[in-house]
Amino acid sequence: KEIGRKTEEFNSDSNSFICVTYYSERRLELTLIIKKHMDINKLIEDYLKVVKIDIKPFTSCEIGLEQIGKSLFTAERKDYIYDCCDTLDKFGLGDVCSPHGISGSFGEVVIAGTNSKEKIYEDASNSFSRLTLVPELDRIYSKKGNKEIIAHPVHYFFNTDNEEIRKKWNRILVEALYQNNRVQTKRYSHAYVDGTPFTISIRDCKQMYEANVGGTVIIRIECSDADDDLVRGELDFIYEICRIIQEYKNKVLTVLTFTKGSAKTKDMIKENLINMSFVEIEEDLSNAAQAKEYLKIKTRDHKIGWDKNLFNKIEEDQSYYSHELNTIFDDWYTSKIKTSVFPQYKDIETVKKENFENKNKGNAYQELEEMIGLQSAKRVIKKALDYHKAKKIFGEKGLNGESLSMHMIFTGNPGTAKTSVARLVARIFRDNKLLSRGHIVEVGRGDLVGKFVGWTAPTIQKKFSEAKGGVLFIDEAYSLVDDRDGCFGDEAINTIVQEMENHRSDVLVIFAGYPDKMQKFLDKNPGLRSRIAFHVPFEDYSAEELCDIAKLMADHRGMKLSDGACEKMTEIFEIAREQKDFGNGRFARNILDSAQMTQATRLINMDYDEVNKSDIQTLSAEDIEMPAMLSKVEKVSIGFTS
Repeated sequence: KEIGRKTEEFNSDSNSFICVTYYSERRLELTLIIKKHMDINKLIEDYLKVVKIDIKPFTSCEIGLEQIGKSLFTAERKDYIYDCCDTLDKFGLGDVCSPHGISGSFGEVVIAGTNSKEKIYEDASNSFSRLTLVPELDRIYSKKGNKEIIAHPVHYFFNTDNEEIRKKWNRILVEALYQNNRVQTKRYSHAYVDGTPFTISIRDCKQMYEANVGGTVIIRIECSDADDDLVRGELDFIYEICRIIQEYKNKVLTVLTFTKGSAKTKDMIKENLINMSFVEIEEDLSNAAQAKEYLKIKTRDHKIGWDKNLFNKIEEDQSYYSHELNTIFDDWYTSKIKTSVFPQYKDIETVKKENFENKNKGNAYQELEEMIGLQSAKRVIKKALDYHKAKKIFGEKGLNGESLSMHMIFTGNPGTAKTSVARLVARIFRDNKLLSRGHIVEVGRGDLVGKFVGWTAPTIQKKFSEAKGGVLFIDEAYSLVDDRDGCFGDEAINTIVQEMENHRSDVLVIFAGYPDKMQKFLDKNPGLRSRIAFHVPFEDYSAEELCDIAKLMADHRGMKLSDGACEKMTEIFEIAREQKDFGNGRFARNILDSAQMTQATRLINMDYDEVNKSDIQTLSAEDIEMPAMLSKVEKVSIGFTS
C-alpha cells in the first residue's frame, strides 16, 4: 500500500504512467504506459527512487493491449495502484482493455526483437516485393526529412492474395518506420472488414484507432467487388471506416490490404480518402529462374535437400505468384517426405487430382447452367466453348483454318451477373484445357490508364502478364474512351489491341459494360472490334427470375419466403423493371435486405414466447415493402391514366 501511495503521487504527468506489477526479493516487474517518446531508463530510475526500491540492472520490452489490462488488474489486486480502470481511462484505453484482454473485435501484434537495416532489406527482397517495397524502404531510410517530427506523409495499400507475404510486409514496414521515428511503437492492431458490422463494428474501429495513436492500424478489406456491388448498408459502413481513417490520418498510420480482385472496392475507398497519399505495395511476379531460386530457399528453410522433381511444374515462359510457388513446393515436399524421408510409405497410394478429373471436369460449366436466367449468354458461351474445343480436338483431322480469338464482350445492365459469369468462364476454359491457369484479373480504367505520359502502356503490359493463362476482365470498358482524341484513354485502347494480339492464345480478354456505351467503345478502334470474336448479351431478368434469385439468396441466409412474400415481390419487380437501371439482381438483394429489417421490427413487437423457429426463418408478405422511389413512380402513373 505504501508503494501504491507513492505510485499515485509520482504519476502526475498525463503523458506517462508507471507502476509495480510484481515484486519479490529476486525479481521486480514494472508496467509503463507512454504517450510520447521519452527516456524510459530515466523514468524508471526516478520512479524506483520514489518508491525506494534499489535494483539493477533492468531490461525493457514492449507489451500490447492484451497484456496491459491484465498487468494493471494484477497491480490493483496487490494494492500497487488504486484503480486500474481509472488509469486505463486516463489514456483512452478503458473501453479497449480489460482484465481478460482486448475488449474490441480486432487483433494485435507486438514485433519482438530488433532487426538490422540490412536484414529488413533482405527480408523485403525475399518477400516478392523488390519493385515496390524496396524502393519505399529507400524513402523511409532516406536522411531527408526531420526525424524529430513524427508524422505520416503517406499511408499504404498492400495488394496480395498471400497471407504469409502480407504478414511479412506488415512486420518489415512497421519495423522500418519505427527505426526511423515515423511511428512510436512496434505494436500494431489489425482488423478484418468485409463490408458488414459482423467483422468489426464502427465503435470498435474508433476505439482501435484511439488506442493506436502514434502507432499503426492495418485493415484487411475483403468486400464484394465489380458486379457484386456493395448494398446500401455495406456502403455506409465503409464510408464510416473511411471517416475514422481521415480523422486519425495525422495521428495513426493506416495500412489497407486488398486482394487482387478488389480494384473497384479500392477505387471506392480512395474516393472517400481525399487529401491522403498512399504508397501501393504490390506482389512481384517471378520468372522461371526466380521461381526456382525461391523454391530452393524453401528447401533450406525446411532443412531438406532439393531434387529436379521440385522444378517439374516450372515453365520457362511462365510467371508465378508466391502462393502458386508455395503450392508447388507443398506438393513436392509431401511426396519427398513420403518417398525419401519415410520410404516405408512410398508404396501407399496418393490421392491425385487426375483420379477425379473426369468426375470434376465441367463443374464450373454446371454452375453456369444452374444460374437463373441468362439464356442468351449461356448459348453464346457454349458456342465459343464448342468452337475452341473442336479446333483443339479435331485439328489433326483436318479442321484447320485461322482460329478465332477467344476474346469476348459482355453487354448488359448492372446486376446481370456479368462479373460472376466472367469468373466462371475462366474456370470453364481451364477445365477444358483452353487456359492453363483459369484465374481472373479484374480491372477498371484506374488500373490501366497512367497518370503521366508513358505510364499507360507499361501498366497494361503488366496486367496482361498477370492474366497470362487466364482471363483479363475489363469492367466498364467504355470509360477508357476519352472525349477528345490523343488522350491517355486512346493510348490504353491501342495498347490493349496490341497486347490482345501478342497474347492471342494465352489471355482471354473480356470487356464489360452497358450495351449503348460499349458500342461507342468499339467504334473508337476498328482493330479492337475485329479481335473480339464473341458478343455475349446479358438481358434484364424477368420478374419471375428476380423472385427466384431472391429465393436463392434467402436460402443462402437460412431463410425462406412465404407464398404471399413471393407474390408481393413479383409485383414490385414488375414495376421496377420499367425503370431505367433498376439494378436487376442487386435490386432483388436490396428488397431482401429491407425485408429482413422489417421482419426484425415485427418480431421484436411479438410476444417472445409465441415466436417459433419458423417465424424467425420465414419472410412473410407484410415484411416486403415497396421502395419509396417506386411508390412515387406508381402514384404518378396512376394519376396520368385516370
